[in-house]
Amino acid sequence: MKRVLEIVPFYSLDEAMEYLNNGGDLLPLHHVWCYDQFKKTGYEVQFIPHRPSGLLGKLGKLIKIETLQQQIKTLQKAKDYDVIFDPFMQFTFLIAFLKMIGLFNKPVIAIAQRAYVVNKKNPFKRLKQYLIRYIYFKGLDKIIFINKTLAEESKKYKVQGNTDYLRGWGADHDFFERYNKEQQDPPKLDFIYATGGAARDYNTLIEAFKNLDFDLHITARPNFVSELNTVIPPNVHVDSSITPGLTSTGKLRGEYYNSLAVALPIEEAPSFAPFGSTVFFESMAAGKAIIATNNRAFAFDIEEAGVGILVDYYDREGWEKAINFLIDNPEKAKEMGRKGQQLSRERYNYIAFSEEIIKHSNALLANSNV
Repeated sequence: MKRVLEIVPFYSLDEAMEYLNNGGDLLPLHHVWCYDQFKKTGYEVQFIPHRPSGLLGKLGKLIKIETLQQQIKTLQKAKDYDVIFDPFMQFTFLIAFLKMIGLFNKPVIAIAQRAYVVNKKNPFKRLKQYLIRYIYFKGLDKIIFINKTLAEESKKYKVQGNTDYLRGWGADHDFFERYNKEQQDPPKLDFIYATGGAARDYNTLIEAFKNLDFDLHITARPNFVSELNTVIPPNVHVDSSITPGLTSTGKLRGEYYNSLAVALPIEEAPSFAPFGSTVFFESMAAGKAIIATNNRAFAFDIEEAGVGILVDYYDREGWEKAINFLIDNPEKAKEMGRKGQQLSRERYNYIAFSEEIIKHSNALLANSNV
């Protein structure tokens, strides 16, 4: 039997699977990162838990090596496993370095969720970017970019490794479609919905709603309001009661279902990362039109695909125009939602993504002499 060690820096995958096996229905499978699918295809899977409060966790924070505790534990256990899988790549930095200098030889497969560009103006920061990229790309056996856009951007830089990209990364489609089919009442479609915290430009979005006769619902972290640079108007409703965890996504399905469309306001960032992609694909699975800041790192152009509307960075008037268009054209919003749902069902979904990762893992093991 093939054996894989998986590193995820957040919650316990064992706890997640126990929850699902006991009938829990609030956790979408895309948050377990192939853990269940590896098992279904005959792999034995071991998850290395994250314990940031321990001595190694504190040391890792001090020396800026994320999840040092997990990486040390992985090195200790690796002799009994065939392959290491890191769905976030940046959590195998020490392992990549040890592999690069020949002190560790187990094959490692990782998903790159940004392009690892070298674009800082400060020469020391550029050097740091280059060295980080060099260690990952020379140390890891297989790097799979989460979409084609990132892979193409990565090719602009000199250091290259054994890379590919995912054709079908997406959400757990059935998780959302099943919920939609279970609903007895039609969706209300009387608000725009926004959620997520990575690189979000909620200030511009909220400013836009000050000039709109329509509601905005935001699900946010507890300190959300204190981080804003704008006053929240009466038509913007913020829910900070849902803390991130195993069941948090399931609690959002009602908001997805009842919204007219989903807003993805993104801040401009130098890292060339597809911020907002999880909500992007969850919205498609839920059958909702998307209004998003034009992040070039997204998997595809939502306007070309007919699933949403793009807005320039920090463009308040652009947000107003896009939202008003969908308010005035609800059938167009439904059409965008249907197209997105079809793409999710047929191409961009968790099962398709898992099949790709397992295929890469099998190929890596077949070519490995370890």
